[in-house]
Amino acid sequence: MEKLFKIKHVARLLNMSSDSIRFYEKKRIVTPLRDTQNAYRGFRQEDIWRLYDCKILQSMGFSIAEVTTIMNNVCRTDYNDMLEHKETELEHQIRVYQEMLQEIRRVQAVAPAIAQSQNVCYIQDSPHLYALCYTRNGELDSKSIENKFFKTALQHYSAFLPIAIIPFKRACCERSLWENSYGFCIDAKIADEYGIATQQQVIEYLPRRSVYVLVEAKPGLNVQTLKFAYTWMAEHNLKLTGDIIGRMLRFDYGRSGATRIYEVWLPID
Repeated sequence: MEKLFKIKHVARLLNMSSDSIRFYEKKRIVTPLRDTQNAYRGFRQEDIWRLYDCKILQSMGFSIAEVTTIMNNVCRTDYNDMLEHKETELEHQIRVYQEMLQEIRRVQAVAPAIAQSQNVCYIQDSPHLYALCYTRNGELDSKSIENKFFKTALQHYSAFLPIAIIPFKRACCERSLWENSYGFCIDAKIADEYGIATQQQVIEYLPRRSVYVLVEAKPGLNVQTLKFAYTWMAEHNLKLTGDIIGRMLRFDYGRSGATRIYEVWLPID
């Protein structure tokens, strides 16, 4: 006669709770025998195999409902279809986690950079970007916020970064209020992956010879933040020739409020 196992032994063997085993019994995934005298459950070797199969399915990401369906009602063809669907689902989740990890590493890398280069001016080309702003001259652009660009940007934080655009007409006049345009930007090298370049209203910013600076701004980019860059440009006989682009790299919160770190390009070509 086949030896039967008590529920506490099966639970210990498979690292499962007794309640979980009873749940699978309720779903008729396992059918333990009952002692006629005391009604205790007796689990066969096949029950142990089936419970272990359930753990394997859960380790692949299948829900309890999906496990129940697979164990009771699914033919091999349907099971293969479910495996393919789960593979696609997990691949998407992996991409999401990879983007999260990339964003964490990017933000971590900003701290040593700002410690070494804050308020120091360099000459370099600005990046090739695509951008779309949701505010212009301090007012909400109701048409642009319906653009697919923003939905995509809010789903892929590591690829899209907040951007502040200071228009040339305002940037060249130190007495202006400098009402920036704010939005999101993406590097042109990866824009095609997200179908960005062909969308309406998206602005392309081509590389330009620029003065490059890293600055801390409270709460956002403004004229006072860039005074030192204007002074440096005047000392080197350089003149601003276009819109100022500020790409936010990181934010920090403390007792004094929010601090945002921008890398800024002031075109001089």
